Amino acid sequence: MDAKLRDFVEKSIELLSSVGDVEILRYPSDQRTRSVDAALRVSGKGSIIMKLSRDTSEVGRAEREELKRLSATMKVNAFVVANSRDGQELIKGVIYDLEGLKVLTPETVVDAARDYEQPAIFEDRDGFKIKISGEVLRSLRIGKGYSRGALAERLGVSRRTIYDYEREAVKPTLEIAEKIIREFGEDVVMPVNIFDSSEEVVASKASSQGPPLDSRVEEIIVERLKRNGWKLYHARRAPLDIVVAKESVSVLLTVPHARDDVQQLSDRFSNMSKLARIVRGYAYLVAERERSSELKRIIDDSGLVLTVDELLEALGELHESGKASRNNW
Repeated sequence: MDAKLRDFVEKSIELLSSVGDVEILRYPSDQRTRSVDAALRVSGKGSIIMKLSRDTSEVGRAEREELKRLSATMKVNAFVVANSRDGQELIKGVIYDLEGLKVLTPETVVDAARDYEQPAIFEDRDGFKIKISGEVLRSLRIGKGYSRGALAERLGVSRRTIYDYEREAVKPTLEIAEKIIREFGEDVVMPVNIFDSSEEVVASKASSQGPPLDSRVEEIIVERLKRNGWKLYHARRAPLDIVVAKESVSVLLTVPHARDDVQQLSDRFSNMSKLARIVRGYAYLVAERERSSELKRIIDDSGLVLTVDELLEALGELHESGKASRNNW
């Protein structure tokens, strides 16, 4: 890692640590080929995972796609946290777009965590927009005695567009949003909750199917879990091999490969466990039965080392306990 990137990462971590529980991930060892550099959990708000980079141009496509897929599978929001895009400084409080992956400054994350200022301006492939409350817009429009047609004429859009704004199917551009705010005030603006995984404005749009599997054990895991309705993603640039999820349960898995030495395996599992803790998931090392005894000596808590059959049993129990918890809410 070069000095400028190291300085940016250290300053970002210092800022983020002031608002929540942060884990720094250091696997793979080359920061530039890593898809997840840090995970943050803020009490009462939730978790996000992040790729840290001074400039968005330094984040490769493969890393971006993997970060999007991890986000979509685990149902936790993911961001590139940076200071600039193609050399141009980013504005605090604005959510930028990088081919479907959202970009924030460290200060934007911190302000949102502290409830100082939630971002409202966001970028998608059609340009910059503002999220507004359709319900509030409709109520204020009726309160002023405007029909949809009359408001459409004042804003310079179609009646259908007003209808779409009110059902939140379409977000207004900055130009139109400014007209709406002048007409109805700031109450119509709806801030974006960057910690809410159901927030569609920042939801990752994953397209890649992920890299091919590396071992027979991974093939067996994927084949058997797919049959049982689990959603899976195989990673190459994060401190895990497979993430599996069903409803509210997320499980991160490390699978030993022939090329792994003891230190690599231990580092990957340690970093994966840190990530799992922040996203409120579970972490296991899964191996063939003949290797499990050896691996239990490597991993301090041998209860986290499972065979494939033991993993299936554990996942079934986790899913059932998750359903029971939801039924008791």
